[in-house]
Amino acid sequence: MYYCIMVLAAGAILHFVYESIVAPSLRLELRLALIRLEDEVRLLRIQTSAGAGEQFDRVERQLCELQDSIHSLACILFKFDLVTIYTLSKEIDRDAGLKRRVEARARILDDCVVPRGRALRSEQIRIATKALAVNSGPMLLWLVVPVSLFVGYHAVFNKIKNSLTVPAHDLKRLMLDEEALVA
Repeated sequence: MYYCIMVLAAGAILHFVYESIVAPSLRLELRLALIRLEDEVRLLRIQTSAGAGEQFDRVERQLCELQDSIHSLACILFKFDLVTIYTLSKEIDRDAGLKRRVEARARILDDCVVPRGRALRSEQIRIATKALAVNSGPMLLWLVVPVSLFVGYHAVFNKIKNSLTVPAHDLKRLMLDEEALVA
């Protein structure tokens, strides 16, 4: 019991240090990367507006949506975690109108005709994945240990249960040293 309390206390201290010092620094780094991405999209919009020709409206719309998507992520970066993704997914599934808008916007972003725009979208997704790890990391660590212990316990329990239910004649056949068995 003593060790359990000490492990929990140490975990709480580490969690406090992570949430108060490490995570804000990592979030700031990710936010600055998103601001750089947003600036690159803004510059790309300026550069491609001159050479877009008849596709100007399409390219402008794609890059404008990308810029807005990056800005939206920067605004919710500090609370972008598994709970947020679950809540958004649940709301998208519940609201048909929202689902259509999200799918339409995803098509616009995924079908970007400017190669640099697609690269910036990939970079945005990479940053979002890092933000998810930063914001959900401690929660996952607190869940991984108990879940692992629970799964491991049930796996061992089921092995023991199965071993105890082997009939005696099969057990004698399976054991290498039959003399070790008591009849």
